[in-house]
Amino acid sequence: MELHVYSGYYYSRLSEGERRLYDALVKGWDEYRRSVTVNGLGGKVDFAKVCSSIDKDIPEFFFVNYATAAMYAWDDGHVSVRVKYYYPESEIRALRKQLRLAADGITRRIKGGFEEKVAAVHDYLTDNVTYRLSENPECRTVVGALLRKEGVCAAISRAFKLLCDELKIPAMAVSGVAYESGKPDVTPESNHCWVMVRDVKKGINYHIDPTWDMSKSGKARRLYFLLSDRLLRFNHSWDTRSLPPCRENRFDGCGIATVKDIKSLRQAAARYPRCFLYFDKALAPPTEKAFESLLQTAQIENVSYLFDKTEQKAIIIRQ
Repeated sequence: MELHVYSGYYYSRLSEGERRLYDALVKGWDEYRRSVTVNGLGGKVDFAKVCSSIDKDIPEFFFVNYATAAMYAWDDGHVSVRVKYYYPESEIRALRKQLRLAADGITRRIKGGFEEKVAAVHDYLTDNVTYRLSENPECRTVVGALLRKEGVCAAISRAFKLLCDELKIPAMAVSGVAYESGKPDVTPESNHCWVMVRDVKKGINYHIDPTWDMSKSGKARRLYFLLSDRLLRFNHSWDTRSLPPCRENRFDGCGIATVKDIKSLRQAAARYPRCFLYFDKALAPPTEKAFESLLQTAQIENVSYLFDKTEQKAIIIRQ
Protein backbone atom coordinates (compact mmCIF):
# COMPACT_ATOMS: atom_id res chain seq x y z
CA MET A 1 0.00 0.00 0.00
CA GLU A 2 1.36 3.40 -0.99
CA LEU A 3 2.35 5.59 1.94
CA HIS A 4 0.71 9.02 2.08
CA VAL A 5 3.49 11.16 3.57
CA TYR A 6 3.44 14.81 2.55
CA SER A 7 6.13 16.14 4.87
CA GLY A 8 9.06 14.50 6.65
CA TYR A 9 10.73 17.15 8.77
CA TYR A 10 12.68 14.73 10.94
CA TYR A 11 14.07 12.96 7.86
CA SER A 12 15.54 16.29 6.77
CA ARG A 13 17.50 16.47 10.05
CA LEU A 14 19.34 13.18 9.52
CA SER A 15 22.83 12.60 8.19
CA GLU A 16 23.34 10.94 4.81
CA GLY A 17 23.96 7.55 6.41
CA GLU A 18 20.95 7.90 8.69
CA ARG A 19 18.77 8.77 5.69
CA ARG A 20 19.92 5.59 3.94
CA LEU A 21 18.93 3.56 6.98
CA TYR A 22 15.63 5.47 7.30
CA ASP A 23 14.78 4.80 3.61
CA ALA A 24 15.61 1.11 3.92
CA LEU A 25 13.49 0.68 7.05
CA VAL A 26 10.54 2.52 5.52
CA LYS A 27 10.67 0.29 2.43
CA GLY A 28 11.04 -2.87 4.50
CA TRP A 29 8.32 -2.07 7.00
CA ASP A 30 5.96 -0.98 4.25
CA GLU A 31 6.43 -4.52 2.90
CA TYR A 32 5.89 -5.97 6.42
CA ARG A 33 9.42 -7.35 6.70
CA ARG A 34 10.61 -7.87 10.25
CA SER A 35 14.27 -7.93 9.28
CA VAL A 36 15.90 -5.31 7.07
CA THR A 37 19.49 -5.34 5.85
CA VAL A 38 21.46 -2.31 4.63
CA ASN A 39 24.80 -2.80 2.87
CA GLY A 40 27.74 -0.43 2.96
CA LEU A 41 26.34 1.92 5.57
CA GLY A 42 29.31 4.22 5.98
CA GLY A 43 29.99 6.09 9.21
CA LYS A 44 28.19 6.00 12.50
CA VAL A 45 24.42 6.34 12.64
CA ASP A 46 22.17 7.18 15.55
CA PHE A 47 19.76 4.25 15.37
CA ALA A 48 17.43 5.58 18.07
CA LYS A 49 17.21 8.93 16.27
CA VAL A 50 16.33 7.21 12.98
CA CYS A 51 13.55 5.18 14.63
CA SER A 52 12.19 8.26 16.41
CA SER A 53 12.21 10.18 13.12
CA ILE A 54 10.20 7.48 11.33
CA ASP A 55 7.77 7.28 14.23
CA LYS A 56 7.06 11.02 14.05
CA ASP A 57 7.19 11.39 10.26
CA ILE A 58 5.04 8.37 9.36
CA PRO A 59 2.09 7.71 11.69
CA GLU A 60 0.95 4.94 9.33
CA PHE A 61 3.63 2.70 10.86
CA PHE A 62 1.42 2.28 13.92
CA PHE A 63 2.12 -1.46 13.86
CA VAL A 64 5.87 -1.17 14.54
CA ASN A 65 6.87 -1.90 18.12
CA TYR A 66 9.80 0.52 18.25
CA ALA A 67 10.80 -0.69 21.71
CA THR A 68 11.82 -4.03 20.18
CA ALA A 69 13.86 -2.55 17.29
CA ALA A 70 17.50 -3.61 17.39
CA MET A 71 20.37 -3.00 14.96
CA TYR A 72 23.23 -5.47 14.45
CA ALA A 73 26.44 -4.37 12.68
CA TRP A 74 28.63 -6.86 10.82
CA ASP A 75 32.35 -6.77 9.97
CA ASP A 76 31.74 -6.55 6.22
CA GLY A 77 30.02 -3.17 6.61
CA HIS A 78 26.36 -4.11 6.49
CA VAL A 79 23.78 -3.78 9.25
CA SER A 80 20.65 -5.74 10.02
CA VAL A 81 17.63 -4.31 11.82
CA ARG A 82 15.05 -6.55 13.42
CA VAL A 83 11.73 -5.50 14.89
CA LYS A 84 8.47 -6.96 16.17
CA TYR A 85 5.00 -5.88 15.09
CA TYR A 86 1.94 -5.43 17.29
CA TYR A 87 -0.28 -7.36 14.87
CA PRO A 88 -0.07 -10.18 12.30
CA GLU A 89 0.32 -9.02 8.70
CA SER A 90 -3.28 -9.71 7.73
CA GLU A 91 -4.56 -7.48 10.53
CA ILE A 92 -2.04 -4.73 9.69
CA ARG A 93 -3.27 -4.67 6.09
CA ALA A 94 -6.88 -4.45 7.23
CA LEU A 95 -6.16 -1.66 9.72
CA ARG A 96 -4.22 0.35 7.14
CA LYS A 97 -7.19 0.17 4.76
CA GLN A 98 -9.53 1.25 7.55
CA LEU A 99 -7.24 4.16 8.41
CA ARG A 100 -7.09 5.28 4.78
CA LEU A 101 -10.88 5.19 4.51
CA ALA A 102 -11.27 7.07 7.81
CA ALA A 103 -8.75 9.75 6.86
CA ASP A 104 -10.31 10.16 3.42
CA GLY A 105 -13.78 10.46 4.95
CA ILE A 106 -12.60 13.19 7.34
CA THR A 107 -10.50 15.23 4.91
CA ARG A 108 -12.88 14.98 1.95
CA ARG A 109 -15.25 17.36 3.71
CA ILE A 110 -12.56 19.90 4.62
CA LYS A 111 -12.40 22.96 2.36
CA GLY A 112 -10.75 26.38 2.42
CA GLY A 113 -7.25 27.67 2.96
CA PHE A 114 -4.58 26.81 5.51
CA GLU A 115 -6.34 28.29 8.54
CA GLU A 116 -9.69 26.69 7.75
CA LYS A 117 -8.13 23.29 7.15
CA VAL A 118 -6.03 23.10 10.33
CA ALA A 119 -9.01 24.42 12.32
CA ALA A 120 -11.18 21.65 10.89
CA VAL A 121 -8.60 18.98 11.78
CA HIS A 122 -8.21 20.45 15.28
CA ASP A 123 -11.95 20.56 15.89
CA TYR A 124 -12.54 17.06 14.54
CA LEU A 125 -10.02 15.57 16.96
CA THR A 126 -11.11 17.59 19.99
CA ASP A 127 -14.77 16.79 19.26
CA ASN A 128 -14.44 13.10 18.47
CA VAL A 129 -11.50 11.66 20.40
CA THR A 130 -11.65 10.87 24.10
CA TYR A 131 -8.47 11.12 26.13
CA ARG A 132 -7.80 7.70 27.62
CA LEU A 133 -4.62 6.02 28.84
CA SER A 134 -4.59 2.22 28.84
CA GLU A 135 -2.28 -0.80 28.65
CA ASN A 136 -3.20 -1.22 24.98
CA PRO A 137 -0.45 0.22 22.74
CA GLU A 138 -3.18 1.56 20.42
CA CYS A 139 -3.73 4.39 22.90
CA ARG A 140 -0.49 5.91 21.55
CA THR A 141 -1.08 5.40 17.82
CA VAL A 142 -3.33 6.68 15.05
CA VAL A 143 -5.38 3.49 15.32
CA GLY A 144 -6.44 4.59 18.78
CA ALA A 145 -7.26 8.16 17.79
CA LEU A 146 -8.93 7.65 14.40
CA LEU A 147 -10.42 4.15 14.62
CA ARG A 148 -11.07 3.59 18.33
CA LYS A 149 -11.70 7.32 18.95
CA GLU A 150 -9.58 7.32 22.10
CA GLY A 151 -5.94 7.74 23.04
CA VAL A 152 -3.32 9.92 24.68
CA CYS A 153 -1.41 12.93 23.34
CA ALA A 154 0.93 10.77 21.24
CA ALA A 155 -2.02 9.24 19.39
CA ILE A 156 -3.78 12.58 18.95
CA SER A 157 -0.70 14.39 17.62
CA ARG A 158 0.07 11.58 15.18
CA ALA A 159 -3.53 11.59 13.97
CA PHE A 160 -3.21 15.33 13.37
CA LYS A 161 -0.02 14.71 11.38
CA LEU A 162 -1.63 11.98 9.27
CA LEU A 163 -4.65 14.16 8.43
CA CYS A 164 -2.36 17.06 7.52
CA ASP A 165 -0.46 14.72 5.18
CA GLU A 166 -3.76 13.97 3.45
CA LEU A 167 -4.46 17.71 3.15
CA LYS A 168 -0.91 18.44 1.95
CA ILE A 169 -0.12 20.67 4.92
CA PRO A 170 3.41 20.40 6.38
CA ALA A 171 3.13 19.20 9.97
CA MET A 172 5.29 17.51 12.57
CA ALA A 173 4.70 15.80 15.87
CA VAL A 174 6.55 17.58 18.69
CA SER A 175 7.74 15.96 21.92
CA GLY A 176 8.42 18.07 24.98
CA VAL A 177 7.35 18.75 28.53
CA ALA A 178 4.15 20.35 29.81
CA TYR A 179 3.61 22.17 33.09
CA GLU A 180 0.12 22.54 34.43
CA SER A 181 -1.91 20.47 36.84
CA GLY A 182 -5.51 19.62 36.18
CA LYS A 183 -5.05 18.59 32.54
CA PRO A 184 -5.82 15.03 31.43
CA ASP A 185 -2.29 13.76 30.84
CA VAL A 186 -0.30 16.14 32.98
CA THR A 187 0.96 16.01 36.54
CA PRO A 188 2.98 19.05 37.72
CA GLU A 189 5.49 18.18 34.99
CA SER A 190 4.94 15.58 32.29
CA ASN A 191 6.20 14.41 28.93
CA HIS A 192 3.78 15.61 26.30
CA CYS A 193 3.17 15.66 22.53
CA TRP A 194 1.58 18.26 20.28
CA VAL A 195 2.03 19.40 16.68
CA MET A 196 3.66 22.15 14.68
CA VAL A 197 2.18 23.17 11.32
CA ARG A 198 3.50 25.42 8.58
CA ASP A 199 1.65 27.88 6.37
CA VAL A 200 3.79 27.53 3.25
CA LYS A 201 2.43 30.62 1.50
CA LYS A 202 3.27 32.87 4.46
CA GLY A 203 6.35 30.98 5.59
CA ILE A 204 5.11 30.87 9.21
CA ASN A 205 5.12 27.98 11.69
CA TYR A 206 2.56 27.53 14.47
CA HIS A 207 2.04 25.30 17.51
CA ILE A 208 -1.26 23.46 18.00
CA ASP A 209 -2.00 21.32 21.05
CA PRO A 210 -5.31 19.53 20.41
CA THR A 211 -5.02 17.39 23.55
CA TRP A 212 -5.05 20.43 25.82
CA ASP A 213 -7.97 21.88 23.90
CA MET A 214 -10.22 18.98 24.89
CA SER A 215 -12.70 20.48 27.32
CA LYS A 216 -14.72 18.49 29.81
CA SER A 217 -17.93 19.87 28.31
CA GLY A 218 -17.14 18.10 25.04
CA LYS A 219 -17.09 21.36 23.08
CA ALA A 220 -14.02 22.19 21.03
CA ARG A 221 -12.10 25.28 22.03
CA ARG A 222 -9.20 26.91 20.25
CA LEU A 223 -6.98 28.04 23.07
CA TYR A 224 -3.82 26.14 22.15
CA PHE A 225 -4.29 26.90 18.47
CA LEU A 226 -1.87 28.63 16.07
CA LEU A 227 0.41 29.78 18.90
CA SER A 228 3.88 31.25 18.67
CA ASP A 229 6.81 30.00 20.75
CA ARG A 230 6.31 32.96 23.06
CA LEU A 231 2.78 31.97 24.01
CA LEU A 232 3.29 28.22 24.19
CA ARG A 233 6.27 28.66 26.52
CA PHE A 234 3.75 29.76 29.10
CA ASN A 235 3.37 26.10 30.09
CA HIS A 236 5.27 23.97 27.52
CA SER A 237 8.96 23.45 26.85
CA TRP A 238 10.83 21.65 24.07
CA ASP A 239 14.24 21.38 22.42
CA THR A 240 14.31 24.56 20.35
CA ARG A 241 17.56 23.48 18.68
CA SER A 242 15.86 20.64 16.82
CA LEU A 243 12.74 22.47 15.65
CA PRO A 244 12.08 25.56 13.53
CA PRO A 245 10.91 28.69 15.36
CA CYS A 246 7.26 29.71 15.60
CA ARG A 247 7.60 33.46 15.56
CA GLU A 248 5.07 35.97 16.79
CA ASN A 249 2.25 36.31 14.30
CA ARG A 250 -1.02 38.09 13.75
CA PHE A 251 -2.85 35.55 15.89
CA ASP A 252 -0.80 36.65 18.87
CA GLY A 253 -1.84 40.30 18.84
CA CYS A 254 -0.20 39.97 22.17
CA GLY A 255 0.18 42.72 24.72
CA ILE A 256 1.51 42.77 28.25
CA ALA A 257 -0.42 44.39 31.07
CA THR A 258 0.00 44.75 34.81
CA VAL A 259 -3.38 44.35 36.47
CA LYS A 260 -3.77 46.66 39.45
CA ASP A 261 -7.55 46.91 39.52
CA ILE A 262 -10.71 45.86 37.70
CA LYS A 263 -10.47 48.81 35.31
CA SER A 264 -6.97 47.88 34.10
CA LEU A 265 -8.15 44.28 33.61
CA ARG A 266 -11.04 45.44 31.42
CA GLN A 267 -8.79 47.70 29.39
CA ALA A 268 -6.29 44.91 28.71
CA ALA A 269 -9.02 42.47 27.67
CA ALA A 270 -10.57 45.03 25.31
CA ARG A 271 -7.31 46.21 23.74
CA TYR A 272 -5.53 42.98 22.85
CA PRO A 273 -6.76 39.76 21.13
CA ARG A 274 -4.27 37.93 23.37
CA CYS A 275 -2.69 39.43 26.43
CA PHE A 276 -0.22 38.48 29.16
CA LEU A 277 -1.53 39.57 32.54
CA TYR A 278 0.72 40.14 35.53
CA PHE A 279 -1.14 40.81 38.76
CA ASP A 280 -0.42 43.37 41.40
CA LYS A 281 -0.14 41.65 44.79
CA ALA A 282 -3.24 43.40 46.06
CA LEU A 283 -5.41 41.89 43.32
CA ALA A 284 -3.63 38.60 42.66
CA PRO A 285 -6.13 35.71 42.58
CA PRO A 286 -4.93 32.73 44.67
CA THR A 287 -6.72 30.07 42.61
CA GLU A 288 -8.08 29.46 39.11
CA LYS A 289 -11.60 29.69 40.50
CA ALA A 290 -10.78 33.11 41.97
CA PHE A 291 -9.44 34.19 38.57
CA GLU A 292 -12.72 33.12 36.95
CA SER A 293 -14.60 35.18 39.52
CA LEU A 294 -12.36 38.15 38.74
CA LEU A 295 -13.25 37.86 35.04
CA GLN A 296 -16.94 37.76 35.92
CA THR A 297 -16.63 40.80 38.17
CA ALA A 298 -14.91 42.67 35.36
CA GLN A 299 -17.70 41.50 33.01
CA ILE A 300 -15.20 39.97 30.60
CA GLU A 301 -16.89 37.35 28.45
CA ASN A 302 -16.04 35.16 25.46
CA VAL A 303 -12.42 34.61 26.42
CA SER A 304 -10.31 31.53 27.02
CA TYR A 305 -7.42 31.72 29.42
CA LEU A 306 -4.30 30.10 30.83
CA PHE A 307 -3.73 30.76 34.51
CA ASP A 308 -0.55 30.16 36.50
CA LYS A 309 -1.22 30.55 40.22
CA THR A 310 2.43 29.92 41.14
CA GLU A 311 3.77 32.89 39.21
CA GLN A 312 0.56 34.94 39.42
CA LYS A 313 0.20 35.44 35.69
CA ALA A 314 -2.32 34.60 33.00
CA ILE A 315 -2.99 34.80 29.29
CA ILE A 316 -6.44 35.74 28.05
CA ILE A 317 -7.50 35.04 24.47
CA ARG A 318 -10.63 36.47 22.90
CA GLN A 319 -12.78 33.90 21.08
